[in-house]
Amino acid sequence: MNQRYYSFLVIFYLCVLGLTTACRHEKGVVTGWNYNTKSRGAYAYGGSTGSSGGATGTTSTSYQVPASATGYYLNPSPTDAKVIYYTSNRPAGVANGEAGMYGYEDLYMATAEKSVKKRELDGLEIKEHTKDHWEGQEEAEVVGDSARQSALAWGAVMYKQVPDYATLYERYNPFVENEWVLSEREVKSTFSIDVDNASYTNFRRFINNQQLPPKDAIRMEEWMNYFNYDLEAPDDRSGDPLKITSEVGACPWKAEDDLVMIKLQAQRTEESTLPASNLVFLVDVSGSMNDLNKLPLVQESMMKLVDKLRPQDKISIVAYAGYSGVVLEPTSGDKKDNIRKAINGLTSGGGTAGSEGIKTAYDLAEKHFAVGGNNRVILATDGDWNIGITDNSQLKSLIEKKRETGIFLSVMGFGMGNLNDQMMEMLADNGNGNYVYVDNEREADRVFGAEFAGTMFTIAKDVKLQIEFDPNVVDSYRLIGYENRVLENWMFEADSIDAGDLGVGQNVVAFYQVKRKEGMAGTPIGKVDFRYKPLDSDVSQLLSHSLETKSREVSSDYKFASCVAEFAMCLRESEYRGSGSMRQAIQRGKQNLGDPSEKLSYDKRVEFVGLMDSVTTMWEDYVLEEALVISEESGPDLKLFPNPAKDFTTVDVGEYLSGNWSVQIYDMKGAMVRIQHFTDAPQGRLDISGLTPATYILKVYTQGLNFGYLRLVVMD
Repeated sequence: MNQRYYSFLVIFYLCVLGLTTACRHEKGVVTGWNYNTKSRGAYAYGGSTGSSGGATGTTSTSYQVPASATGYYLNPSPTDAKVIYYTSNRPAGVANGEAGMYGYEDLYMATAEKSVKKRELDGLEIKEHTKDHWEGQEEAEVVGDSARQSALAWGAVMYKQVPDYATLYERYNPFVENEWVLSEREVKSTFSIDVDNASYTNFRRFINNQQLPPKDAIRMEEWMNYFNYDLEAPDDRSGDPLKITSEVGACPWKAEDDLVMIKLQAQRTEESTLPASNLVFLVDVSGSMNDLNKLPLVQESMMKLVDKLRPQDKISIVAYAGYSGVVLEPTSGDKKDNIRKAINGLTSGGGTAGSEGIKTAYDLAEKHFAVGGNNRVILATDGDWNIGITDNSQLKSLIEKKRETGIFLSVMGFGMGNLNDQMMEMLADNGNGNYVYVDNEREADRVFGAEFAGTMFTIAKDVKLQIEFDPNVVDSYRLIGYENRVLENWMFEADSIDAGDLGVGQNVVAFYQVKRKEGMAGTPIGKVDFRYKPLDSDVSQLLSHSLETKSREVSSDYKFASCVAEFAMCLRESEYRGSGSMRQAIQRGKQNLGDPSEKLSYDKRVEFVGLMDSVTTMWEDYVLEEALVISEESGPDLKLFPNPAKDFTTVDVGEYLSGNWSVQIYDMKGAMVRIQHFTDAPQGRLDISGLTPATYILKVYTQGLNFGYLRLVVMD
C-alpha cells in the first residue's frame, strides 16, 4: 500500500482525534463537505477554530447531532438546507468523529459569514439565516488543495458510512467472499460447520440502533444458521446423532444457475435426560462492562440459566478485571439462592486481564471435571482486554491447549462501541465452542431458555463436510459463506484438524451456487461426505449422501434460507449477488414465515422481515437498485478516460485513494454487472469488454466509503 494512501488515513484519523487546526485556511475556516445523490440536504462541519462570539442554534431532530463539538450543520430537508451553528461540552476528539456520520452523498460545500448568503451549489439552495448565529465569524471558504484535504478528512464520513465508522472502535475479522471454482481444476470443496450466530444478533443490534453493520461483521452462514428449519432428524436405529439431506433448485438471483442446499439436523433430546453439567462462568467485570447492556445484561442472562439448573448440575463463577478470582466455588443447582446472591454481587471496575481469567476458569473446571458430563466454560465479555495476553495469536495458542482438556467453551458477547468480535470469534472457533452475541433480554431468553440444550450441550465434535462435484456435469461452483471455515481438502480425513461442534437439536444449512455444463440439466451433480467424532472418541465417523436432483418446487425452508443469503449479499454489496435485491429477498421472506404455531421459529422470521424493511430505509441512495439520477463526475478528483470507450477504460482517483480501492459497474436499472479491485495504484484499467453498448454508472469506493460516481458510455 503506497505512501499516499497512508497519508489519507493519517489525515482522517488526525481529524477524528480533534486536531481542529488542520482545518484552518488562509481565507477562513473549512466547514467540510458531504455527499447527497438526491439533493436532500447535506451536513457540513469543521473545527471552527476561528469562530468567536458564542453563537448558538438548534439542531435537526431527525438527524440528531450527538453531543458534539463545535461545527456547522446543514439541516437535511427535501427542499433546502439551513446552516445552523452548534456547540457542545464534549471533547472535540470524540465529537467531531461522531458528527461526520450524519450526511449523504454528492459533493456540496457550505460557506458562512456574519449572515449566510443565498447560494446555489449544484442545485442545493442554502437559504439566508439570521445574523445572530454568526457573531465574529469570518467568511469560510473551501479553496485549494489543503482545504480539500481538510474537507475530505472532516466531511467524507457520511450517514450511510456508519458501518465503517463503527470499525474505528469495534474489531471485526476482515474476509473476502469465496470465489468461483472451476470443476476441471478442483472437484472437491471442504468446510467445517459453524453454529455461531453472533453475526446475526449483532446485525440486529446495529439496525435497532438505526445503523448499518460493517461489511466484515456480516457472516452469512451465521445468519442462515440463526433460524430454525424443519429438517429430517436422524433415525434412532442408525446410531448416528445427525443426519444430512439436500435440496436443489434454481438460484433466485441467477436463474440459470442451481442453488444447492445442504441440510444437517442433530438429534433432539429431552432436557431432563441431558448429562450433568459442570459450568464455570467467566465474567468480565472490568470498567468497560459498566454499561446497562453489558454487566447488568450478563447478570440477567445468568439468572435465566439458574432457573434451568438441576440438583446434579454445578455452577462456578470466576470474575476478572485487573486480576481474576473465584466469586463462587462449584455450587449445586438446587442452591439457587446462593448462586443468585453471587451473581447480584458482581460489580464492574478496573482493567481487563482476560487471559488470566481464562486460566483460572479452566483450572476450576478441570478440578471439578464431570466424567461423562457437560464440562464447559462460559465467557461473558465485550472482548476489550488490555492486561495479560492480548495478542490474538497468543490467545489462540492458549485456548488450543485448554481445548485438549475436554472442556468446551461458549463465548457470549455483550455491549457496543468497543466490541471485539474478532477476538471472541477466534476464541470460540479454537476452543471447541460457540459464539453468541446477546443484544437484549429476549436473546438471553433464547440462549438459556428455548435453545439452552443446543447452546450448552454438544452432541457431535469436529463436524466436517466435503462436497464432490461431478466434473462431467458441473462447470463451476461457489460456497456461499463459511469463509473462515473453509478447509484444505486433505484436512477432511485428518482427525487432528479441529472443526465445528454440533449441539443437541441444532440444525446447520449451507448453500452452493452451481453452474452446469451445457446439456446437463436434470443430471445429479455429485455427493457430500461428512465426518464427525462421537463425544467419547477422537476417531471420526464417515457418512455419505448423494445430492438430490434439481426440483421445480423447493421447500419453504429453502426459500427462506435463500432469502437470508440473498439479503446478506446485498448488504455486503457482494459482487456475486447477480440480479439479487433486497426487495426480492424481503418478498420471499414474507411468503415463507412458516407455521405460526412453531412460535420460536415463526417469531424469528417475522423479526427478520421487519429488520430487512428497516434496512431498506437506511439503505436508500446507497445500494443502486433503481435507475440513478446523478450528475457526471459528481465525486471529487475522479477522472474517466476514454469516455465513451470500448473494451477498456481507465479510472483516475488522484492522490487520496491510491491504496486499496474498487469500482463497481451498474447498468441504469441498478443491477451490478462487474466489479474490479485495485491496490497501490492511482489509476485503474477497467475491463469493459462484453458489456452491452449502453450507459453505465461507475461507483468508486474504498473500505466501504463511497468516494464518488462516474458515468460511462460503452460503444460498439
